Amino acid sequence: MNSTITYRIIDTVSDSFNYSINVSQLNGSTLYQFMEKAQEMDEHFKFNYKDNPKYGKFITSINGLINIESQNLYWMFYSGDQPLKVGVSTFRPKCGDHIVAKYEKV
Repeated sequence: MNSTITYRIIDTVSDSFNYSINVSQLNGSTLYQFMEKAQEMDEHFKFNYKDNPKYGKFITSINGLINIESQNLYWMFYSGDQPLKVGVSTFRPKCGDHIVAKYEKV
């Protein structure tokens, strides 16, 4: 059985984009798997990551916007308005969830 979520990416720093897509995956899929499907469906959702042996996949860029550590600019992930407490390779969205990735100063 599949779950469908709404996945949104927002540049909150320069307001250059705000894209949304509905993505379906098998129940129990991780957010990372939903993100992979989204980038196959729409090039705006392309992302890069690096593997962190302790924490899993760490997203380093989405839609060409890269994390800039020296300026504290990062991609932060939310379910609704609540920050995720785990990473994208661990979090498992439920059907109907609204997942938001915000590029923001932290």
